[in-house]
Amino acid sequence: MDTVQAFALALKKLRKARKMSQEDFLTVCSQGYISQLERGLNNPTLGMVDELANQMQLHPLTLLLKTYSCRQPELSLEELMFLAINEIRKLEDPPSKA
Repeated sequence: MDTVQAFALALKKLRKARKMSQEDFLTVCSQGYISQLERGLNNPTLGMVDELANQMQLHPLTLLLKTYSCRQPELSLEELMFLAINEIRKLEDPPSKA
């Protein structure tokens, strides 16, 4: 499954888990846009991911984690988190010696 389709599935699952309708997002975007996102016909900006997550009272990482969980179902949520945390730690600058 590609990332756009995985995001579509994740958004729809999380929206329904929150017992929200597409109309509940009208302060963020149109119902038509949400429908397009949930059908994988549109690719949201990072800003839109943030707004959608906030509307569902979720951290944006939750929406992205659910997306990649849908994209890579063979990995558990814990494995995905472990991979990301380790990658970030390896890429961070080492503490400077003063």
